[in-house]
Amino acid sequence: MTSSKQDAPAHQPPPREKLTLYCYLVAVIGCMGGLSFGYEGPVVSGLIVNPHFLHIFEDSTSNSNTQALSSQTSSYCKLNSAPLQMYISCSFITAAVATAAAATWTDRFGRKNFILAAAALILSANILQTAATGKTMLFIGRLIMGLDQGFATFTVPV
Repeated sequence: MTSSKQDAPAHQPPPREKLTLYCYLVAVIGCMGGLSFGYEGPVVSGLIVNPHFLHIFEDSTSNSNTQALSSQTSSYCKLNSAPLQMYISCSFITAAVATAAAATWTDRFGRKNFILAAAALILSANILQTAATGKTMLFIGRLIMGLDQGFATFTVPV
């Protein structure tokens, strides 16, 4: 008699599927959607205590406040400028409105197109804030960043 091990067919592992370029692109876009939140917070937190940045808001932040920030190690509760506070919070307000709007717009325009639009928005917001020459450009870039964060919150698979 022959052994049963020889009669049974050898167990073959299932064929391994290849990852396509599309799969990698979806993963990268998903990572970028999550990165927009993790990137924006620390950058703005570091920026608002920078004396060079505070000079943009100098007409609304007293000189003594700016000098106090640069001489102290802690700037906790020292930023009492209303425009600076609005600059920080305007993206969060815009993100809340954009998330609500994204619910209907995603159905209308499609998820893929909406994710591409969110990627274009984050790119344009970063370029605009980097090239800003005054408060107006900073605020517009920050508002666009809020739109991106709201759109990405709803559509990007994180």
